[in-house]
Amino acid sequence: MSKIRQALQLLADASLSTRQVAAALGISKTTVSEIAMYARDAGIAWPQAATLSDDELQTRLYPPPRPRSSTRHEPDYALLH
Repeated sequence: MSKIRQALQLLADASLSTRQVAAALGISKTTVSEIAMYARDAGIAWPQAATLSDDELQTRLYPPPRPRSSTRHEPDYALLH
């Protein structure tokens, strides 16, 4: 079981604080807070997270980065020089 799944389970079922969950899992309080925030942003509550595999859960919470649209133009270095 991944730490992501364990953190979500402890936050929901055991009603522990982020500090208590962090101490139980040996991770930082900030990491627990980020896991909870990413799950909330993804719309994933513990009952749904329990049905997902570890890989699916991680993919939903941490989707691959989207490429940025580049609207900036390079300056005309010859003109600046």
